[in-house]
Amino acid sequence: MNSHYQVLERFDPDKNYEIRIPPRYLKFFSLLKEGDVISPIEFAHTNHGNLGTRETSSFDTSLWIVKTGLSHGLQMGLVKKVELHPMSFKDFCKLETVEYFANQLRGSKFKNIKSKQYSTQSQYLYRLWEFNNWIIGYYSCGKNSFE
Repeated sequence: MNSHYQVLERFDPDKNYEIRIPPRYLKFFSLLKEGDVISPIEFAHTNHGNLGTRETSSFDTSLWIVKTGLSHGLQMGLVKKVELHPMSFKDFCKLETVEYFANQLRGSKFKNIKSKQYSTQSQYLYRLWEFNNWIIGYYSCGKNSFE
């Protein structure tokens, strides 16, 4: 799943943030607007031509600049990580219809494993939770999968 970040304040190049900011991140920080909630992949897609030192830089380079810039932004207090899910996975599993569905699924075929993380039931429930988040708009795969 994509992480989301909320921009707390606008970047001021004259302010001392007590951290060395490499020049390649200055373009990235200048594009951030106060109050915006951004996803690194979507931000890299929309600002692909504006991020690198060259116009022909690859998407991977742009994504790397965004992710590293966000980690610098967290240290400087410019951004904070936000949770956009309406409910946690545990709360989702406690819903009446989901609980009914889960009881019909097979558990793990391994007899001596204490963790149920890799069981058929947990994998199906996790995918159902992701699908639920995608349907209501809280999950983005970074591209329009219908085109």
